[in-house]
Amino acid sequence: MVIKMKIFQEEEFIKVNGIQQYVLHYPSKENNCDVLVYLHGGPGSSMANFGYLFDEQWNDLFHVVYYDQRGTGRTLLKNERKAVRVEQMIEDLRQTVEYVKRKYDVNQVVILGHSWGSVLGTIFVQKYPELVRYYISLGQVVDMVENEKVGYEIVEKRIIEKGNKRDLRKLRKVGEYPNLVDMNAFLRQCGVVRKLQGKYKLAMSINKDIIKKYKNSPVFQWKDAWAMLEGLKANKELFKFLFQNNFYETSKEYKVPVYYLLGDRDFQTPYMLAEKYFDTIVALKKKKFFIHDAGHSANLDQPEQCRKVYQEIVQDNIKEVL
Repeated sequence: MVIKMKIFQEEEFIKVNGIQQYVLHYPSKENNCDVLVYLHGGPGSSMANFGYLFDEQWNDLFHVVYYDQRGTGRTLLKNERKAVRVEQMIEDLRQTVEYVKRKYDVNQVVILGHSWGSVLGTIFVQKYPELVRYYISLGQVVDMVENEKVGYEIVEKRIIEKGNKRDLRKLRKVGEYPNLVDMNAFLRQCGVVRKLQGKYKLAMSINKDIIKKYKNSPVFQWKDAWAMLEGLKANKELFKFLFQNNFYETSKEYKVPVYYLLGDRDFQTPYMLAEKYFDTIVALKKKKFFIHDAGHSANLDQPEQCRKVYQEIVQDNIKEVL
């Protein structure tokens, strides 16, 4: 059921794995280009309201498809809230990809995973390589425990360098970090750590500029902001999975090309940890790109640099004409 159509975007709900799932399309101005499925982070953090900004970067390169994952955004609002399991998420993605393939008449799609979406994306491309042209990672998560420990140590070091005793007290008040026993306690701890990381430009900061861009989206509705807050509560089971998952302990073989975009000031998912893992993987082909002066959301921080990278990736995968 298509609910809105404009020249540059299309919103719809599709039946996926037993639920109604919100999907947002930004079709390219060009016909002969790849279809990219964007996997948002969180878990629970829809990127649909930022899609119009990214469209300016890559409209001539991709048909881009965003969808609100189970427990996120308008998919959350449309369905009864239940605990979310990663197995459901992978099957949701598979069915979404199959739908997208039919809609755009393609055999494969590009998967882009950001943050939590990089976990989902990594599992998916290894399980269903036949569905994927290539994989792009932004803010890759490898080992969440190591991720949080390193992120904490770096913001602590930065605070000490700046001599801010008040912020240091706030940080140390969270106690042993991360708290892997009580997920509610971890989420409270993480809120404090992320706020401090954002203040010192080590993580994404929810500031007035970001809020303005979010609200200026052509698809924005006020209920989206409420759903963003509810997304954390709805995805506690996935946070448990995140801390149990470690890609060093799983297969490092990828049967598709793999591309990592690494923000050189991303310490929310520390770029050096993603780089260390990247260097261990075996892929059809692989390349890593450092985005200068970019944090956890390189697309928002440095759109021009990212566009050049996407252009290079597309050129690297031009279909041969027989």
